[in-house]
Amino acid sequence: MGWWTNAGTAVITAMIGPGPRATHGRHHFQPDQEWQLEQIAQHYEKSGRRETYLGDWHSHPNRLRNTLSRVDRRVLQQIINTPSARCSTPLMAVLWGRSNDWQVSMWNAKIDQRRILWDRLVLKEATLRLF
Repeated sequence: MGWWTNAGTAVITAMIGPGPRATHGRHHFQPDQEWQLEQIAQHYEKSGRRETYLGDWHSHPNRLRNTLSRVDRRVLQQIINTPSARCSTPLMAVLWGRSNDWQVSMWNAKIDQRRILWDRLVLKEATLRLF
C-alpha cells in the first residue's frame, strides 16, 4: 500500500499479509484473497483514500538470484488486466535468499504497445523490519 509521487517514485507505507486462510507450501502459495481485499479497502479508507494498492510481495526461499518466476510474471499481468485493481504499473517485491542472508528485489511491470515490460527497480531507501 502507498502512493506514487509526481516524480514517479513509489512510496510504500504498508504491506498486507497472506491472510488467515492462505495456504503455503514449498513451491506453492495461495493467498486468502477475500481477507486481503478487505484489508486493502480498510487501509485505503483509513488513509483518507490516499494510499492505494501498489502490487504484490512474496518470498523465494533458498533462491540464489533475483529473477521473477513465470508465476510472478503471470500475477503481474493479471494485476494489470484486472480493472478493479486500478494498478496499471504494479510492483512486485521478492524477498529471496537463505537463512540469515536475505535480499529484496523490486520489480515493476507495464504495458507498452501491447507488450508487457518488466523492469528491476533500484531501491533508494528501504527498511525491512522482521516481526
